[in-house]
Amino acid sequence: MTESQIKYLKEAEKRNIFVDCKQNDSETDDLIVFLKQYRIISKKLNNNSFEITDGLLFAKLMELKSIPDFKKWYLDKDKSITNNFNNYGVNNGVQSLDSNFSNSPIKNKVITEPNIKPDKKSSVQKLLSNPWVLLISGIAIEEITLGKIYKLICELF
Repeated sequence: MTESQIKYLKEAEKRNIFVDCKQNDSETDDLIVFLKQYRIISKKLNNNSFEITDGLLFAKLMELKSIPDFKKWYLDKDKSITNNFNNYGVNNGVQSLDSNFSNSPIKNKVITEPNIKPDKKSSVQKLLSNPWVLLISGIAIEEITLGKIYKLICELF
């Protein structure tokens, strides 16, 4: 990164706001596009300002001060890490661990709970979905029509 980009990042870090305007030079515009691509910044309510959304990535970029180094670090950070505790133990031999964990990497699997929300029904929908209400209303309609519906059905079959 150039000195102007580093200066721009330091100033924006103090304010926690990045302003994207036509007055920026091309290097700063390229930096803002890079930060948006890696989701380090995101748009605020107003059209031309952004805020820092991932402070850890922003801090690492400030530490490395190089976009290619940051890209390399970003790609390498997701690779699984294996721990090798060969010949670990207390000097007197009281406690020791002679295992090679390089063949069995430790991976944490996180199972997220599904977001299941019951459907909200209005009181009318709840009432009309009840089978007893449908049965009673059907009988009431039949009684009101003095059995004409039943007679019509019997004539058809």
